[in-house]
Amino acid sequence: MFKFRLQPVLDYRENIEEDRRVKLSEIKRSLDAQWEKVNVVRKKRQELVSRLENSANIMQASDVSTCLSYISSLADKEACNMQSVRALEQKLMDARADLVEATKQCKVLEAVKEKRLKEYRMHVSGRDRKEMDEVGMAKSSVRV
Repeated sequence: MFKFRLQPVLDYRENIEEDRRVKLSEIKRSLDAQWEKVNVVRKKRQELVSRLENSANIMQASDVSTCLSYISSLADKEACNMQSVRALEQKLMDARADLVEATKQCKVLEAVKEKRLKEYRMHVSGRDRKEMDEVGMAKSSVRV
């Protein structure tokens, strides 16, 4: 029966790979949520700018000033959210690189395992052939 000596190492590396895959998906989820926040703020700001442009002639100066300050605060909020998006994108690239490295390490061990399994099968096949030859020779010597 074939037993791969490095199976515990392979299992460990597969666990690391899975952990990194989970980490990557969590970062993707966070990034998507952050993009959603950016889009909501951007849409709200665009609606206010559009409303201000359409009704600037009939609004009082104090209302225009309040609206402009709110638009400015939304722009600041959007910029802050974009910084978070950039940071998460960097984390995502790092997590992706970590996952690629973990996958490579697993594939190397899997290739070693396949090679050893092939060697084992060839060894067993050769041993079986040798036994069959010995049995055939024993039977032929008994008949003579």
